[in-house]
Amino acid sequence: MKKTIINGLIIALSTGMLAACGGNTVADNQTSVLADGEACAAAWVSTTAYATAGTKVSRSGRNYTNAFWTQNQDPLTNSGPAGSGQPWVPGFTCGTTPTPTPTPTPTPTPTPTPTPTPTPTPIPTPTPTPTGTYGATVGTTSVQFFVNNAAWADVHYTVNGGTQINLRMTVSGTNNTYTASGLKSGDVVRYFFTIAQGTGAIDTAWAQATVGGGTPTPTPTPTPTPTPTPTPTPTPTPTPAGWILGWSDEFNGTTLDTSKWTYEVNGTGGGNNELQYYTSRPENVSVTGGNLVITARKETYTGPDGTRGYTSGRINTKGKASWTYGRMESRIKVPLGQGIWPAFWMLGNNIDSVSWPKCGEIDNMEHINNALVNVGTIHWADAAGNHVQYGNPSGNIDYSQFHIYAVEWDSSAIRWYVDGVKYNEANILNNINNTGAFQNPFFLIYNMAVGGAYPGNPDASTVFPQQLLVDYVRVYHK
Repeated sequence: MKKTIINGLIIALSTGMLAACGGNTVADNQTSVLADGEACAAAWVSTTAYATAGTKVSRSGRNYTNAFWTQNQDPLTNSGPAGSGQPWVPGFTCGTTPTPTPTPTPTPTPTPTPTPTPTPTPIPTPTPTPTGTYGATVGTTSVQFFVNNAAWADVHYTVNGGTQINLRMTVSGTNNTYTASGLKSGDVVRYFFTIAQGTGAIDTAWAQATVGGGTPTPTPTPTPTPTPTPTPTPTPTPTPAGWILGWSDEFNGTTLDTSKWTYEVNGTGGGNNELQYYTSRPENVSVTGGNLVITARKETYTGPDGTRGYTSGRINTKGKASWTYGRMESRIKVPLGQGIWPAFWMLGNNIDSVSWPKCGEIDNMEHINNALVNVGTIHWADAAGNHVQYGNPSGNIDYSQFHIYAVEWDSSAIRWYVDGVKYNEANILNNINNTGAFQNPFFLIYNMAVGGAYPGNPDASTVFPQQLLVDYVRVYHK
């Protein structure tokens, strides 16, 4: 028997009776999980007439639907006062779409932490040993240095602990030689070599020789330490405001670019009673370490123009590049010394037909001796053909450093600058003072003269070799 409390009365109904009434066997105190949609069913209220078919109510944890109508009929037992109509039917749903059971989010498989590959221990690069033989042959008043089986070599030496002299040796095939002469018996010469090896070079150990003392005795030194080939520091290349780069040479190769430059080879004295013989040898003109290097040497040299006691270099762009107007700029390190005369300058293209000074000359960088200033000058001819010049010096310059020398030239004026500071200007507007030569094309020149009418000759204080270093040259136009 099942017991059900209705309006405070205990009514006993058999299972069969419940079935006959369309009920079920769920007891009043049984807890049942309501079907989806329970929330939309009203709670059954006694003494309420439910006369609308399809009315849905909730009673004791279950849901029921009135099949037609009933009055105060207990949905759980279909008992109690009732009107006509059908009883309550259990198990309805609200008709809503069941809420889908969410698909569980899969737990991601953790990404395995890779085992780091051990960094291999670098294998030290062995210290290279120079290829071939090198050394010195000692005489009574000289020392001849030699390096065999090398594309090039430099010798660095001192005499009696004096100033170190550094120079490129004369190469013949793969053999390199240089003779230090004018020594006296007993002079102590210490030296080492920088020898080409592959794309770089290495330094040998210091060695020592006594003039008149026979074979030199090397100073004990560990295995030579290689001199790494320096990577040139890139030069900043800002374009000056208002200018467009039209032509340049950055001198980043290993040889002079002869599509841009021509060697001048002569011993004529340059028209100034200069003492050098200009050659095309790498001892005098080379490109190395990101620079054009022009080297003046004190040595006896004989060529078609005779014998000279000094050699140097001079190159130009004549017949290969020339300009009328523009900004001609070069970053240069200038040497000092009595009788040393380096220059970065220009001549008119028509020099061969009208000669100098009618062709015109623009001196961008010109330095003599140990002066602390640069001189910016123009040269030309007056109406009678006489030489005329106009120039001014810059402020003092620290010549131990590179500096940027520039000329800005247009149809009205020529202006000179060092490191962006203007220090001179020449008026050439409308052929004033017969300056029409400066309305024509000009070509570039680099050279380093030794001696002559302007600087005077070297003296005992002058150290050789002397080197002019050029980092770059650039020509801009508007």
